[in-house]
Amino acid sequence: MKLVSLFTASALLAATEATIAEATCTAPIMFGGEEFCFKYNKKGIKKSTCSNKTKSLMLTKENKLCDGEADADPYCLVAKGNKFKFASKGEAVLFNYDSKVNSLKGTSPKTVKDKYLQFDKKAKKVKKWDTKQHKKFGISCNVPSGYFKCYHRKNVSFTQEGRVLRPSIKNSLKKDEENFSGFLIHERVTWYSIKLERFGWWSNIGWGPPTPSLYNKRYTPLGNFQHRTIAVFQTKEYDYSYNAYLYNYLNLGQTEYSYRKTSVKIEDGDLIKVEYRLSGTVWQLNGRTFITHNWYTGDERDLRPAFDIYYDIEKYVVTLGATVEAFPSV
Repeated sequence: MKLVSLFTASALLAATEATIAEATCTAPIMFGGEEFCFKYNKKGIKKSTCSNKTKSLMLTKENKLCDGEADADPYCLVAKGNKFKFASKGEAVLFNYDSKVNSLKGTSPKTVKDKYLQFDKKAKKVKKWDTKQHKKFGISCNVPSGYFKCYHRKNVSFTQEGRVLRPSIKNSLKKDEENFSGFLIHERVTWYSIKLERFGWWSNIGWGPPTPSLYNKRYTPLGNFQHRTIAVFQTKEYDYSYNAYLYNYLNLGQTEYSYRKTSVKIEDGDLIKVEYRLSGTVWQLNGRTFITHNWYTGDERDLRPAFDIYYDIEKYVVTLGATVEAFPSV
């Protein structure tokens, strides 16, 4: 098999994920796009305008949904058979944060496992539990600022610490060479870098537009099958006789990708930095520029950090530059 045969397989659809990295559901809980503030009455709770006299829901360290964690006797959502209410005693309903929909998914008791809480339209009582989150009458989470939204396929996950991300993929080296994923970080930055702690099999690092449908397919590498993308590709374990190549399918007028050979080979431990400049985009290897693409009329310019992850043996550390409101322009 030659290098170019990597890009000849057919594209098969799979589901796109858009997740937030290891974020937590912080107070306040949201309902209908607003902070969920309420007062207690004899019938249960009553949604109210937020003030120092109202309560706010929060997810506690024990994964309970309560009106406060510091209170000596907080009121939490409890279950009694198929009925649910806020009380200081009883079997507490437990939750996990689901970053895919930015909400809370029930974990206990069994009747609510993997289901989402839904209130009635006035938020007076729990109406039902559903396998799908209700955008209008369900609850949503307040997520700390600084967490990045990403597009990828279902077999990808990542963690985040500040502006450093560590992506990973569930795909055994012996299992399926087509089961890799495109990965796009939905942040407008003028540079980002990837430390290749473990190279693995293939590496593909570049830019792509913030369009979810471009990252929901099998075997569609950036820069060639993906229109409006550009990336530097390197093969290692398969055949390391090849240098890195720049694959370019960025221009809206292109009907097929183009490619250029670079003068470098990427290895374990290398640091790849990608920059968005006024004149074009630049790739650096351990601090030295090794290839540049100058902007042309018709190039997609609204780009975000994008790369492909192929197998679970690959270990990347991604660092993002500061988020900017706009890219450099003439």
